[in-house]
Amino acid sequence: MLVAGVLSPRHGIVGASKALGLTEKQAQFVRHFCSGRAKAESARLAGYESENLDSISSTLLRHQGVLAAIRVEVSRFLSTAAPGAARVLDELAHDERVPPAVRRNCARDLIGLAGWVPPKAEGAESAIEKPLTERTTHELHELVAKLESELAGRATPVNAQNAHDADTKPLAWLD
Repeated sequence: MLVAGVLSPRHGIVGASKALGLTEKQAQFVRHFCSGRAKAESARLAGYESENLDSISSTLLRHQGVLAAIRVEVSRFLSTAAPGAARVLDELAHDERVPPAVRRNCARDLIGLAGWVPPKAEGAESAIEKPLTERTTHELHELVAKLESELAGRATPVNAQNAHDADTKPLAWLD
């Protein structure tokens, strides 16, 4: 079992493989898989010989040590790629030759990367509601009442006076 903090992105695949007790083939699978290759191709390139490389690669992707090594490698990659990606977003957001919608999306993505969340409009309901299974009986009754009143508000009143105003005649079978 690993102690928190033993693995970090600076260890890379080699350090992670050793710390996690991966075999050489498992470490090679992680390297190829994290470089963007398909899982079966990664298994083949790692030296696994079988007619069912999909099954082997699926088994590898359930192995806790392999998964941990993949997390370390992906974290390492993202920590080195993120500054460049942020720079590209910033350049696009400030380039007046770029369409305004793209510039706005780049600016919004940059703000999101910075962790800033814009305030919600006053009185706006949360888009994420508590699941029905987590609500109390009282909350469920309130929800039913709210939905029933909403449906009643949408209903079109039908009464006898409105029904006779229309120029209609009873339909016969042969009409």
